[in-house]
Amino acid sequence: MTRHVCGSTRVVECATWLARWRVDYPESAAAREFDPRTDEWMARSEALAPATLDRLEQIFRRVPPPRGGAGGQVDRTVTFTSLFSRFYVYAIPFDRAVLRNVWADCDGNAAGCQMARMRANERFDRFEFPRAPAGGS
Repeated sequence: MTRHVCGSTRVVECATWLARWRVDYPESAAAREFDPRTDEWMARSEALAPATLDRLEQIFRRVPPPRGGAGGQVDRTVTFTSLFSRFYVYAIPFDRAVLRNVWADCDGNAAGCQMARMRANERFDRFEFPRAPAGGS
């Protein structure tokens, strides 16, 4: 599947599928050696940079980004949220618990986190499916 998606030059989906392949088959030489950046157009994409692929692999392993850093908790949360939403693929979804845990850590800066959460909620509407009405059909 990864080779097909990457062959279609769908860069964002390619990165997500490649990260998932590497996580699901950590001993696979084929997964480690496959490099869609051999295509000139794909090579220019930041989505396929090794650092981005590493971050995506961490999401699939359910590892949140490290705490701390120059930007603080709000920056960490917003950056992770952007990564999560940009690379989300419905066929191989990330575990939302990782995202919830990162947001839970953000409560230390209540005002900044509240503003960031309102902006993020607008982006995450696309991840929610309509609920069936209660009481059956």
